[in-house]
Formats: sequence, structure tokens, C-alpha cells
Amino acid sequence: MMKTGPPFLCTLVFTDDRAIGSRAMLKYAIEIIGWAAAAMMLSAYVLLTTGKLSSRSALYQWLNVLSGAGFIVNSGWNEAYPSAFINVMWMAIGLYGVFHGARAHPTPAA
Repeated sequence: MMKTGPPFLCTLVFTDDRAIGSRAMLKYAIEIIGWAAAAMMLSAYVLLTTGKLSSRSALYQWLNVLSGAGFIVNSGWNEAYPSAFINVMWMAIGLYGVFHGARAHPTPAA
């Protein structure tokens, strides 16, 4: 059996229990991805601030890449497109750091 959703959405919603259960499980999975991303980003910041990691370390860069990816998934799902966009940029900077910046060794300033 099908019923229509709110008129402004113009969608059909299946009331089949499996479809509702699958949608709920996907929602929870995306929330878990978002919280894991938050934990990774905060961990990277704390480790950098306390001197446990260098900003040029591969681990720091990968924490930023993975947290950005998690926030892209979560923000996209929740239709928070400005947040998704900034996290695409965050992830791109992290990937640059992984493949270029983390290997570079700056010379001492004169």
C-alpha cells in the first residue's frame, strides 16, 4: 500500500515495514558516520594542539580527510549543502597534505 507524502515533497512513501526499517537503519548509520567524523576531527585538533602530532604527519592529514568525508556524507544526507561544500574543501586540503605536504620538509626561515 502506498500513500502520498506532504504535498510540497511530491513523493510516494512505501509503507512496507521493510522499507521503513531500511530507511531508519540508513538514518542511524549516517548519524554514526557524522559522530565518528566529529570524534576524528576533534582528536586531530587535540593531538595537534597538545603537540602529540605534527601538522605534517600522515596521521593528522588522514584524520582530516576521513572526518571531512564523514561530514560530507552526514551533511549531504541532511541537506546541509554549505557544510558539505566546506568539508569537500577540508578533505581536498587534507588529501593535498597526504600526497604533497606531509612529505615536504620546509627549510628553516632565514
